Amino acid sequence: MVIGVTKEIFLLEDDICLNELLTELLVDSGYHVTSFANAQDALTKLGTGFQPDMIILDHQMPSMSGEEFRRLQMKNALWATIPTMMLSGDHYLDYSKLGFKLFMPKPFDIFSLLEQIMMALN
Repeated sequence: MVIGVTKEIFLLEDDICLNELLTELLVDSGYHVTSFANAQDALTKLGTGFQPDMIILDHQMPSMSGEEFRRLQMKNALWATIPTMMLSGDHYLDYSKLGFKLFMPKPFDIFSLLEQIMMALN
């Protein structure tokens, strides 16, 4: 990360404990985090024109899954270019079909997660 430049990450995770843990980890690593407990709130924020540097997305969320969010994201030319990482305990889905280059299986290693994020944002 470049000193003096704070990257913005949208974190979509409905599990309160994991959301808080990841937010704290990312903030401590120098990122600015806007967290959402559901995908619709994140879409609303994107709709205002605000564009994060990265999106970290849980697969299973209430009202709209991470997969559904990604389909809507890919339909918008501006949103489709945002690096997006899927977090999921479902290791059998083919996330590459949804345009994911970044995938982190749950449970995950914190150092591996941070390494993927850093590589995606550089």
